[in-house]
Amino acid sequence: MPYSTNAVNKLDVDLLISRAHELTTNFNSRQKVARDLRRLPTETIDEMRLAGFQRLFQPKVFGGAEAHFSGFVKLVPIVAAACSSTGWVLAQYIIHNHMIGYWPEKAQKEVWESKPDANVSGVLIPGCGNAETVNGGYKLSGKWPFASGCDGADFLIFSAFCTNQKKSKESLQFIVEKNSVELFDNWHTIGLEGTGSKEARIRNLFVPDHMVLSLEDTKGGEASPGSKFNSGPLFRLGAYSMFSVVQSSTSLGIATGVYENFLKIVRGRIAKQSGKQVNEFGTTQVKLAEGAACLHAARLLLLDVCDEAMRIAATGKPADIEAKSKFRGSGTYSNVLARRTVDLVWDLAGGHGIFDLNPISQGFRDMKCAQNHISQNWDANGSSHGRVLLGLPPSDIAI
Repeated sequence: MPYSTNAVNKLDVDLLISRAHELTTNFNSRQKVARDLRRLPTETIDEMRLAGFQRLFQPKVFGGAEAHFSGFVKLVPIVAAACSSTGWVLAQYIIHNHMIGYWPEKAQKEVWESKPDANVSGVLIPGCGNAETVNGGYKLSGKWPFASGCDGADFLIFSAFCTNQKKSKESLQFIVEKNSVELFDNWHTIGLEGTGSKEARIRNLFVPDHMVLSLEDTKGGEASPGSKFNSGPLFRLGAYSMFSVVQSSTSLGIATGVYENFLKIVRGRIAKQSGKQVNEFGTTQVKLAEGAACLHAARLLLLDVCDEAMRIAATGKPADIEAKSKFRGSGTYSNVLARRTVDLVWDLAGGHGIFDLNPISQGFRDMKCAQNHISQNWDANGSSHGRVLLGLPPSDIAI
């Protein structure tokens, strides 16, 4: 790789985007290998780490780019268009690195001073874990599914419930080293096979206080301990309200890859039954036009969410619940638009599209898996925003 290790302190979005374009051929060529391994190849993990993609939102004090959140929408789809699984895993590494910026300074140093180019993954489903208070910290146990990119991670973040002195459940988040986690290989799926999203297991692991963060500390403004150490607006965002942007950026990339692959296939293709060029069919033309419009709208919607969220974060105050539910809802609706593009192309692909090795078939299956992520569920996230618009509390208390 041509990247100098001395360049790590000069990371910015434009540099990372340039490197992503350089690496897309490599990622694309390893798609079948990733599917067969059911995780990303080591070469892909190494290339992304060396390129510094996972450091998009890492604080500048540790050598990261500390970019505007829109950098996610500009970077991740490039990678996901080349390989859905690689884009999905990269999204996890970026956003979990970002979250570490919310932790106390001591935790940030424990992660990044020892390994500044760390890959961080995790599962933020508190119902899958249980924690109990002990002297100096917590004992953590649990089984968390869908730990995407866990094989290539150095640290993982897990959520768990802890019963406090008031006998009510508190949602906490724990940073743990990968070597403290047992990975159970149950990842056999119809799509996104290369993400290696295995089940992670922990039993009675001691986690010190400084490596633990309350859900309430992630809700934006100056709520988090990390905002005292990292002064930029990136660490004053409501973390959970932005998660739909994370997954939808990957979906946008998947849809872009499907669309572009179809264009390559269809130009000059002759229909076997009629003998006519497929690109002369009116149905092909109008559906491709709709797909292009959906992709464009999906991207603009994500960028708009990022711009508004960052403007509010720059004030130092947390976004109100109407804005947060809007971010989550609009981010999710971007996925609705992206998968509309995939469905349109799938309908046009005909018999050629059903073969496993056809990139349209692979992208279709990957998108179907992606849309089942909770942050991509329009009914859940749309209804939550609708509740707020009607004067009711949101259904998602995490935002």
